[in-house]
Amino acid sequence: MEDRFERGFIAGVSGGIIMNIWSFISGYIQFTDLRMVDWAGIMFFGHTPPFTPVESVIAFFLQLGFSGFLGVVFAYLIPMLTSKSLHFKGLVFSSAVWFFIYGITTLFRVPGLVPAPAGTVVSNLISALLFGFVTSYVLKQFYAPAPFPIATKMTAVPAMKPVKKNDDPAKRDKK
Repeated sequence: MEDRFERGFIAGVSGGIIMNIWSFISGYIQFTDLRMVDWAGIMFFGHTPPFTPVESVIAFFLQLGFSGFLGVVFAYLIPMLTSKSLHFKGLVFSSAVWFFIYGITTLFRVPGLVPAPAGTVVSNLISALLFGFVTSYVLKQFYAPAPFPIATKMTAVPAMKPVKKNDDPAKRDKK
């Protein structure tokens, strides 16, 4: 895949899927009060949970779209930062986004999001770190060299002169 935008979007959606899996597990074991889909629902629908099943599905896909967008931003940052220590950079990027989003929701006192209990904050930080790691991992797979080099350009070269069976270079010198 040649397009950086597509690679970033796919990597971001992959990270978003893993992030949501953790978020659903965290909600199921009651470690968090707000799953990622709930955050997206509050932001898009303007009210606190519970959401209808249709609203939850819409919020889930909109949240994956936002994750894809963040993957695109990260993919375009890579050439500026170099791809060394890509996983660490993915973790820092996702942590910075998490901090920024938490700061904005606190600054504007978004109902349903503030105040956030410690379990929710920790669960969302883990979600963000998972997102950053998976996104960087998937992007690195796109940039990894192929296991076997593939010839992309073929050129014609002249064939070698056939060697005769009795044409021994050592015997030619004796003649």
